[in-house]
Amino acid sequence: MQDGTQFGVQQEMRVLILLLCLFSWPALADCVREFKTLERGVNRDRIWVDRVFAEAGCRLNVLPAADRILDRWWSLKTGQTDLLSAATPLPERSEFAWFSVPYTQEKVVLVVHRAEALTLKIDNMADLMASQRTVIGPHFGYYGPEWEAAKPQLQQLGRFLSYKKWKDAREMLWQKPEQVLLTVEDSALEIVARPKPALVILPTVLYQADLVLMFSRKTVTVEEVELINAAIARLLVRGVSPHDG
Repeated sequence: MQDGTQFGVQQEMRVLILLLCLFSWPALADCVREFKTLERGVNRDRIWVDRVFAEAGCRLNVLPAADRILDRWWSLKTGQTDLLSAATPLPERSEFAWFSVPYTQEKVVLVVHRAEALTLKIDNMADLMASQRTVIGPHFGYYGPEWEAAKPQLQQLGRFLSYKKWKDAREMLWQKPEQVLLTVEDSALEIVARPKPALVILPTVLYQADLVLMFSRKTVTVEEVELINAAIARLLVRGVSPHDG
């Protein structure tokens, strides 16, 4: 986990690198086609993707959300969709996808009832495991190496409840105040937006990684990825970020 100073320095370096790339990229052709993506249901992410494609001058066709995360990856692998947003650039995914330049960092956080937050002290994954709490966690997806190790242990202990959509996770946590919900920050912000019952995000960050747009190798060219990269760079250099949603 990184402190605020380290993260701030990394953000400044990222913008500097993007600025250098922006001036080194060759002149790009106009965007001449429509890109298909899947709805994610997270407001901040939706706004950011719309801004990127508007900046690039590209049309975006947002298809209904997939019921399962596995279906999201399959749609990209088979070329049914052109891109997915808020993706982690894992090496195994490069077999079927191009990655955009990083535009922010994803944080894995914990959500609890406000009353529980007053006494619950969790600073890392070890604390979460030792807490004896049942964890409401993602059914599928990569949330860091520590979660990869912890999830099967929680399953064996009968302390794991899975969710596929953040709205389902929110309902599960409302019904069981003693449980802890593990999710990514953008979903967590949506989850705690409702006032009753009061849910809060703990200050602990369990995992942090770059986020990118992920493009299908079947339908998207390198030149098109560079067009989107240039749009991302222009937005970040102007101070427009995914956190402005």
